[in-house]
Amino acid sequence: MKKSAIYIFISFALLFVGIIIFTVVTFFNNSKVLNAYEDKTYVIEQSFTSIDIDVKTINVTFNNSDECKVICSEKTNLTYDVVVENNTLKIKVVDERKWYEKISINFSKANMNLYLPINNFVSLDINNETGNIMIPNNFTFENVKISGTTGNVNFNANVTKQIAINQTTGNININNASTAIIKATTTTGNISLTNINSSKDITLNATTGKITLSNVSCYDLLSNGTTGSIILNNVIASNDIYLERSTGNIILNDVDAITLKLIASTGNITGTILSNKVFQASSSTGIINVPSVQSGGVCYISTTTGNIKISYK
Repeated sequence: MKKSAIYIFISFALLFVGIIIFTVVTFFNNSKVLNAYEDKTYVIEQSFTSIDIDVKTINVTFNNSDECKVICSEKTNLTYDVVVENNTLKIKVVDERKWYEKISINFSKANMNLYLPINNFVSLDINNETGNIMIPNNFTFENVKISGTTGNVNFNANVTKQIAINQTTGNININNASTAIIKATTTTGNISLTNINSSKDITLNATTGKITLSNVSCYDLLSNGTTGSIILNNVIASNDIYLERSTGNIILNDVDAITLKLIASTGNITGTILSNKVFQASSSTGIINVPSVQSGGVCYISTTTGNIKISYK
């Protein structure tokens, strides 16, 4: 019993010391918490056609402007390297903080604003761990690649070839992209596509997040997911639509394609389609309700325990 009491005392003592150390480090590291970040302006004089951004925990926003500059929130030992090399604007975080300097509580947010007088670029490549990304509709890119962890992506610009966005828990919102191949992947975040006019393929993958498409046209639409639902509002594919979910629902509102393949294990499959189809519908324990008039392309629907209810508009 005495040994147990000693061990308990030592454990509490070590915990107390740890709390004291953490408090002291945090205090000194946040002694100027209200002024933790200071804006630094980088004026860009060289021309470039591509943009490459590699950062960690900063919000990135694009702005159209008469002058070319980058304004970054910086602090001691956390700065940015902004240069133009090989016709590419390169922005990279320079993080020289010690481990204890990273233990901090900041009430202000770190922001990076790009002010660009031109709006047509060959490529955009952004790697950002936890910050949000905002790109407005007055920019055009040939190819776009964005990856991150917990930050949200709001992408409104035009992409002429391909856009690929990969987030872990952040949400992905893509609006007004035309003619581009679109690839978006997230684990727990949601994916939203609005006003997309593309003649190429759209591929969307979300593990537990919800996917919503509104006013979208494309060639092929492909989507996989586990527990999140997928909702299609006024979506037309000139070739095929393939949607698969485990426990999430598949909801169609005014949707059409030459061939539709809809698979859900325990989720329901419901909605309206725009043209006649030959239905191949099956459910182990659920109720099946599809139109009796059958002609045209194939609509393959399969669930295990979910219900099926599809009608023509």
